[in-house]
Amino acid sequence: MMLGTKVATRLKRLRHDPADMASLIICVVLFALIAFSLAVHVQRLHLGISLWNDEALLAENIVGKSTSEMLTPPLSNLQTAPALYLLIVKALVSILGPAEWVLRLYSLVVFVLLLIVQAVVLRKVFGISVMLVTFSVALSSVSYFFLDYSTQLKPYMGDALFSVLVILLYWVYRQGRIGPVFLGLTYSVILLLSTPAAFFAAAVIVVEFLTTLGRRNKRAALRIVLAGVIVAVVFVLNYVLWLSPIANDPAMTWFWHGRQFGLRIWDPAVLEADKSTILALLSPLAGRASYLTLALAVCGAIVSLAKRNIYTLCVAVAFSLLVIASVIGKYPIQDRLWMPLFAWVFMFAFVFLSSIRVPMGGGDRERLATMVVSVVIGVTLLIPYRDFADYGKGADWTLIPGNKVNPLIEYVQQNIEPGETLYSTQLANVVLKYKIGYDSSKIGNASAGNVLWGADLSQGDGAEVARIENTGGTYVLFYHSYYPLSGDPNPERLIQHLQGAGYMDLIMDEDYTPLYWFSTDLSKVKASATLTVPDLITQDGTISGTFTVTNTGKTVFSADGYGGLSLTIREVSGSAAVDTVPFGQAIPPGATAAVPVDLHNLKPGVYEADLACQDEYSFSDLGLAPLRIVVS
Repeated sequence: MMLGTKVATRLKRLRHDPADMASLIICVVLFALIAFSLAVHVQRLHLGISLWNDEALLAENIVGKSTSEMLTPPLSNLQTAPALYLLIVKALVSILGPAEWVLRLYSLVVFVLLLIVQAVVLRKVFGISVMLVTFSVALSSVSYFFLDYSTQLKPYMGDALFSVLVILLYWVYRQGRIGPVFLGLTYSVILLLSTPAAFFAAAVIVVEFLTTLGRRNKRAALRIVLAGVIVAVVFVLNYVLWLSPIANDPAMTWFWHGRQFGLRIWDPAVLEADKSTILALLSPLAGRASYLTLALAVCGAIVSLAKRNIYTLCVAVAFSLLVIASVIGKYPIQDRLWMPLFAWVFMFAFVFLSSIRVPMGGGDRERLATMVVSVVIGVTLLIPYRDFADYGKGADWTLIPGNKVNPLIEYVQQNIEPGETLYSTQLANVVLKYKIGYDSSKIGNASAGNVLWGADLSQGDGAEVARIENTGGTYVLFYHSYYPLSGDPNPERLIQHLQGAGYMDLIMDEDYTPLYWFSTDLSKVKASATLTVPDLITQDGTISGTFTVTNTGKTVFSADGYGGLSLTIREVSGSAAVDTVPFGQAIPPGATAAVPVDLHNLKPGVYEADLACQDEYSFSDLGLAPLRIVVS
C-alpha cells in the first residue's frame, strides 16, 4: 500500500515537473541504448572472429594444457595472466567447450558487471543523479575500446571492473557493513583476478590508515592494518609464486622497455617521449570529443577532491602508485594495461557534470537549464561512438588486419585432398594448433599428418622454401602478417621467393590474411577459366568485340603484377603476340570479367585468343585450348 502511494505521488510530481519528466524520458532512451549495446556485444561474441595473436598464445596455455600444467609458471609463449582468471576460463572451457566465444565469455561477463558496479558507485559513493549515472554507463557501454576488449580472451576488462569494485567495497567497509578481515580477504581474491587492482587496494589501505591516524582513531587504524596485512601476504605470495618468473623474464622486460615515464623533465627528448607515451595511452578515447571527456574527468576529480571525497583520494593515490611503478620500470604504460583509467574517466566526467549549475535564479528554471546543459554535453560525449553497432556486424574496421584466419583454415579443412599438405607459417602455427588440436598434425580427412609447421623466418627462409618445394603441392597459410601492422617483412619475402620457385597462386584473402596454393608441377595448378566472346567482328582485318572470362578454378586472378590475368591475341602461324590486354581487376573463383578488344589492319588468317597469368603460365599450357578466330 505504501509503495503504491509513493508511486502515485511520484507520477503526480512528474506531471507537474517538466525537469523530472524530461529526465525520465532521457533515462528510458539511455536504457534502450545500453540494452542495444549489450546486444551488440553478444552479437560480436558469436561472430566467431579469429583469435588474434596474443589471444591465441594465451589460449594454448588454457586449452592446450592440463590445469596443473597451466598453473605451473611461467606460462608458455611469454604470456601472463592472473591465476584465478585462468582457472575461471579453464572451467568455462571444460563445461562449454573451447570455442572462441567461450574463451571470451569471461570478458563479456565482467564488462556487464562493470556497468552495474559503475552505476552503484556513481549513485551511492558520489551521489550523482540517476540521469547522469545512466549517461556514464551508456558511454562505457558504447566505447569502442571496451567493445573490443570485452569480447577478447584477455583479463584486461576485469581490471576495469575490479578497480571500481575495490572502491565500492571500501565504501561498504566505511558504512560498517563488513569488517577488516572480510575486506582483506575480498581484496586478496581480487588480486588473483586483476594485477592492477593491487594498486587500488594499496591506495585504500594507505588512505584509510593515514586518515584514521589523523583522527587519532587507533582502533580504526588497527582494523585497516589487519586488512592490509592479509592483502600484503597474498600479494607477496602471488608475486613470488606466480608473477615473478614472467615479470623478471629478460624477453618480457625487453618487450616493455621504454613504456614508462621519464623523470628528466629538463631533457627535451625525454619530454617528447613522455608526450608520445601519454598520447598513445589516451588514444582509445575516440574523436575530438576525447579532449572534452578527459577535461571533464580531470575537473570532476579536482572538484571531488576539493570536497574532500575520500574515495576520489583513493583513486588519485592508486593512479599515482601506477605512475611511480611505471617510472621505476615495474608496470608498463600501455592502454590495455591501464584499462581502469578509462572506466574512471567515464565516471569522473559525469561527477563533474553533477556539480555544475546554470545560474537562473534558482528554482525549476535553474534545474531545467542545468539539465539541458548536462544532456547536451552527455550527447556530445556519446556521438564519437555512433558507429558502435558495426562491432556486432564484424565490420572490417573493427577487426585487426591480417588476423582473419578462421575462414582460411575452414577452407583447407573442406578442400584439402589426399597427398596435399598445408604449410603453416610460424605465426599461424599457434592458431592452427588451437583449431585442429594441440596434439594433431592433421587437417581435413587425412589419414596421416599433412601439416608442415613453419619455422622462424627471421634467420632466412631458404630452408623453408626448400621444405615447401619438396611437397610438390601445398597450401601456404599466413596469419598476423599484414606488414604495415606487424612490422615483419619476412612473410612478404617468403611469398616472393615461392613465386620464383614455382607457381604461387592466391586462393583467398580475408582482410589481408592470405591463403596460397604452391606447386612446382604445372599439372597441379588449381587455376581454370573459360573464355567466350558473344559478339565478335572479324571482317576486313578487324577483331572487335568484348571477351568474357569466367574463373572456374580455385584461385584468384590478380589485377596486375605476378599472377595478373591478361588476354593475348596472336596469329596461329606466328609466335609474336598481336596484342595483350590486361583485365585489370582481381577475379575471384566463380566471378566473371570482361575486356574490350578492337584491332584493325590485321592480315587475313587464323588467330587465337589465350589467357595468361603474368610470370606464371598461359592457359594453353594448362591444356585449355585457346579460342580460335578467323579473320577475313
